Amino acid sequence: MSRFLPRISSRLREQLQETLQFTDEIAFFNVTHDDESRSILNAQGEPIPKRFPRGGPFGAALAVSYGDRLEIIGDARGNNVIGSGIASAHAEDQALQPDNYQVLVEKLTAFQKASQEVTVWMLSSGQSCTTCHTKQEIMARDLLARGLIQQGGFAALYGATYDDTFRIAHFYDAQYADAMILFARDPGNKENLIRASKTDFNQVPQDVRDVLASARAATAVIVREGSVYAIGDDARSEINLNATAEVSAVRKACKKYRDEENILESWGVDGELYTTSSEIGPLLFAEMGWTGINKVHHVAMPQGLQHLQFDARETPALGNADFLRIIAGGYHDAGAAITVLRDESFVNNSQPMWARVWKANDNFAYNGSSVSDAVLAERDVRTRFLFAAHDVTDTALSRPPVPLASLADFMPG
Repeated sequence: MSRFLPRISSRLREQLQETLQFTDEIAFFNVTHDDESRSILNAQGEPIPKRFPRGGPFGAALAVSYGDRLEIIGDARGNNVIGSGIASAHAEDQALQPDNYQVLVEKLTAFQKASQEVTVWMLSSGQSCTTCHTKQEIMARDLLARGLIQQGGFAALYGATYDDTFRIAHFYDAQYADAMILFARDPGNKENLIRASKTDFNQVPQDVRDVLASARAATAVIVREGSVYAIGDDARSEINLNATAEVSAVRKACKKYRDEENILESWGVDGELYTTSSEIGPLLFAEMGWTGINKVHHVAMPQGLQHLQFDARETPALGNADFLRIIAGGYHDAGAAITVLRDESFVNNSQPMWARVWKANDNFAYNGSSVSDAVLAERDVRTRFLFAAHDVTDTALSRPPVPLASLADFMPG
């Protein structure tokens, strides 16, 4: 990772830490207000039962640094899972939305014309899950391909670690890294969080065949309880990098589960996904992991329909399986496009407040999956080292990153 370490002066580091702390203020507001910005606290400052916040205790901001100056791009945003009904509407996802990305591209284009060296930053109050980490990698690769940043020109800085987030706020985000690592190592393992298989077109349900046979671009179908439940089209553009057909289908399924069945826990939607893509990438794997949709069918189109064998890649220069292996390789993988740092001095205020909201609502289940023991076993062997980041003050990389806790210490009993 050292070849990717951005230049961080003491003045810039102070601004990074201040802005990172600001993302926690965003997160605190997020967990104390509903989707219409109404307080969910009573006059004594205690959470009101059955009043749910907009989302979890996470805030994020997209920024650029040049010289000793740091500038926020667009709006800093909070987690919007509960408000939107989309399981992956995390703070980083919200900060990376097309409107902010367009502002970033315009800013970087201006810097390019002025020959100004610049670093893009994703600042997040909590350590990014693999979904958000993948989205940052996709963005960095797009900016590199456009020539808007140089190698090493994209960095992420977070406050609360996976360990902090579990112990304080009861989110076990590390399991998604565990799950991706196991899948990358052994994709055929029956204990994987997401299971993928090759499926012949003639073995696909008739209504799914009808959709795929009439598709004019990459299309994905989710089947739930024996029927087509959601259909997603590839809606990506120059400023919307993550709306693959598969991701669009998963998001539509979450929204439908919330809106049509009046279920708050939209992330609990289950089913199976059918796609003509030949490999599962880290974006789809992680997106599905936040829901109950846990099986992917890679459909082989027959003769006469092979022109409809749309094999979309999540990032243009890499096959999906290769990209998944890079993300599963963690922060120090040789193929990584971004640098990940943490701030050990970060003051975590939003997550303790979330814990109070969580308790006031009878510890309601929020946006989590159940993983197998085989997945959890990756924690001690790989995850705790691969997803450990250097502290932002250690610009010389003079000491190794502090590993995450072992599973026994992390989840005693």
